[in-house]
Amino acid sequence: MAGSPFDTGQVRSYKLEVDGVELAHFQELSGLTEEYDVVKYEFVDKDGRKGVSLQPGNYKPGEVTLKRGTSDDMKLSDWFDLVAAGQAALARKNLKISMLDGALDKTVASFTLANAWPKKIEYSGVKSSGNEASIETVVIVYEELRRDGAKRNALG
Repeated sequence: MAGSPFDTGQVRSYKLEVDGVELAHFQELSGLTEEYDVVKYEFVDKDGRKGVSLQPGNYKPGEVTLKRGTSDDMKLSDWFDLVAAGQAALARKNLKISMLDGALDKTVASFTLANAWPKKIEYSGVKSSGNEASIETVVIVYEELRRDGAKRNALG
């Protein structure tokens, strides 16, 4: 039986691809945002009444935070090291983040991030006697975000 068009996809994992190559999977994502500055334009109309018009300003680049359990995979650290070595031009990549369903076999939504690079990697410390897992957090900045399949020139 087909699902209702109002059913939402339950996201269980996030897949990160860099230049078309799968880099890592994450359990948590935050900050995936598109935004414009707002320019306030004040005017006086022909009848002398004051008015205000809010206009879109500059596109604001963003940053996304991804979290996963710490692993022995060094791909993210290697990518971050390019930035640390002053090779920002090599570190800038086009990314794809795919939101995967519970079975990890269907993409619920995907996004392309242009000219992205990792600005921060954090490895959480845990007590050796504790039961919690160590978490690896990466913060990635990007210059442009696009939801894959979205039409940019029409609402219909």
